[in-house]
Amino acid sequence: MYLLGRRQIDLLIGAVAVRCHDVAGRSRHVLISRMADEQVALTIPPGEVATLSGLQVDDLRDELRAAAFNAAGALVGERGEFPPAPNLRRVEIPCTDAVGRHRDIVVLSGVDNPVTLIAPAGGLAVLWSYQIGNLRYRLKNAKLNVMQAASSAVVGERIST
Repeated sequence: MYLLGRRQIDLLIGAVAVRCHDVAGRSRHVLISRMADEQVALTIPPGEVATLSGLQVDDLRDELRAAAFNAAGALVGERGEFPPAPNLRRVEIPCTDAVGRHRDIVVLSGVDNPVTLIAPAGGLAVLWSYQIGNLRYRLKNAKLNVMQAASSAVVGERIST
């Protein structure tokens, strides 16, 4: 167990690292962990933590997908037309920081540029399209692990009573 403020992050069960880069281009990792209170912790270099509920994980996955399309120049408007380039897209996903305050994860994307994740306290992760796919997949698995742990805890309570 790893204590983060008043919260526990279980780094042994379901923790995965997705390769990314920092602003200087150095190789880093985004760490995805399951938390004890049915949330997912996303640690963005240099160690900034954002906790997400299941719905917030879904929102982040959707926005990462849209950002990957935008970075590839394939984001299509509502009427089917392509937006004028350069198209800078900025989306904020609500989350909770390490202390429990409500903050936002910002997803930035632009045509022919990597996608940038900005953590609540300012940490940055630069991701290329193949890394975004890996991150989306790992976020989905972390959410499923949290849901399975929560459902098994409920079943355990029912059996013991």
